[in-house]
Amino acid sequence: MHFANVIQSRKVRACAILVALSILVILIAAVFLQSRRLPKPFERDDLYGLLD
Repeated sequence: MHFANVIQSRKVRACAILVALSILVILIAAVFLQSRRLPKPFERDDLYGLLD
């Protein structure tokens, strides 16, 4: 079977769209979850510990 025929296949096209959408959803979820994490505020004692 030629490569062009494989690409034009509906099953392959649907599978490729499904994979692309799932990757997009995973990336959006990862960015959303990272933005919701609040970093611990940096305190002066931590700074003194780094300088020692």
